[in-house]
Amino acid sequence: MKKALFLYYSQAGQTERAMETLAKGFRAHCPCDVVRYEVAEKFAFPWGMAAFFRVFPRSVLGLAPRMEPLPVNLADYDLIFLGGQVWFLSPSLPLHSFLQSPLM
Repeated sequence: MKKALFLYYSQAGQTERAMETLAKGFRAHCPCDVVRYEVAEKFAFPWGMAAFFRVFPRSVLGLAPRMEPLPVNLADYDLIFLGGQVWFLSPSLPLHSFLQSPLM
């Protein structure tokens, strides 16, 4: 049987809700897991001014923090949806982390 993974990082919960909603539509057709991935650096929300100016150039340059190990094995899935945010017109640092990880 086919299996789908909805993998996401969510800072304020909006991406989490979006991935849960998408998974609901797929559950009628195949088993689905909705899993949050983590990075070593925590990004509190809302941001203060210092955090804003610290993260802005790193997001634009793609200077991502280390990825934490995934709680799932990607090889167990036939279809993977990746959810993340855009920060400063660039992929967020957690999304950069995933895309730059050895998993990809």
